[in-house]
Amino acid sequence: IPGRDAVTPPQLAGDAPVLNVTHPGEVHVFVLFRHELDAALFHRLDGGTRSLLPLRIAATGYAMPGTVLAIGVLVPLTALDFGLNDLAEWLGMQGPGLLLTGTLTAIVFGYLVRFVAIAIGSVESSMGKISPSLDMAARSLGQGDGGMLRRVHLPLVRRGLFAGAMLVFIESMKELPAALLLRPFNFDTLATHVYQFV
Repeated sequence: IPGRDAVTPPQLAGDAPVLNVTHPGEVHVFVLFRHELDAALFHRLDGGTRSLLPLRIAATGYAMPGTVLAIGVLVPLTALDFGLNDLAEWLGMQGPGLLLTGTLTAIVFGYLVRFVAIAIGSVESSMGKISPSLDMAARSLGQGDGGMLRRVHLPLVRRGLFAGAMLVFIESMKELPAALLLRPFNFDTLATHVYQFV
């Protein structure tokens, strides 16, 4: 077709934004749900408010605006980076630079704090549907906490975990304020790439 080379289709820089959004999204979804399964099992076995309070405090991150949360994540990570550099210089070594700030660690940690409430909700609702008699039956058959989680609870909450993981992943893909402040240089997520065209 004549003149076809004059108009080139838009490129996604080698599909980098799509890959960049899936990598931190996958990492934080896995870490988040592994932690929340342990916390929900502890709350289920304990049954008191002592185990419920950390879950409720952790869920406050979803109520904060993304910009406030990103600054709240940057302050301790920057202090930790400076502390590591000072320690390295005190030991006579060259400072490693910024290990946490401006890396994937910062954006994954920010996503963890931001979206833990979604994970808590899906894990708690799935665990709430399991009858306590199954826990007692697993105990009477000699299963410990880990075996009960692996052999009884995980098969029963698998669909709820998958639905919660999809919700967290979708929310993390469209998170713009935290991604703009926490992302490394030359690293575009889907939200930041689309924001460039606005």
